[in-house]
Amino acid sequence: MKKLIATLFGAGWFPWMPGTFASALAVPLAVTVHVIGGFPILVAATIGLFLVGWWSVAQPGANDPAEFVIDELAGQFIAIWPYSAWLWMREIGVSANHWPILICALLLFRFFDIVKPWPISAIDERHDSLSIMLDDIAAGIAAAAILAAALLILEVT
Repeated sequence: MKKLIATLFGAGWFPWMPGTFASALAVPLAVTVHVIGGFPILVAATIGLFLVGWWSVAQPGANDPAEFVIDELAGQFIAIWPYSAWLWMREIGVSANHWPILICALLLFRFFDIVKPWPISAIDERHDSLSIMLDDIAAGIAAAAILAAALLILEVT
């Protein structure tokens, strides 16, 4: 059961770039969670994903196999937080016109998750069950910070 959850019910076995595949799946899922309950529910769902993910990837020797992609789901959710908060604070709905924002969130998260600049690389080098989740959380936070800044700049102009 733990491996099934860690692989997002098999999505992690996608033959090409399973992390990117899982991140791409996370975008419409996060938007759906937002539509159901707004920004607070997306945050709660992300915390739940982190906790379930940490439990599911816990293993002796704690490496980060490519098929474990629940961490990408949680990190991508965080990358979408600024968009969700922006909608929620303005009391506006999701729009098809917002797709560039969501693509930016996806690309920023994948950049930080793949390149792993410091401190993300330092977290990744710990090689324990917590670091499997935390490096993607850190990548999500970095992506969210840039997306939030972009949304603020666009709001002002």
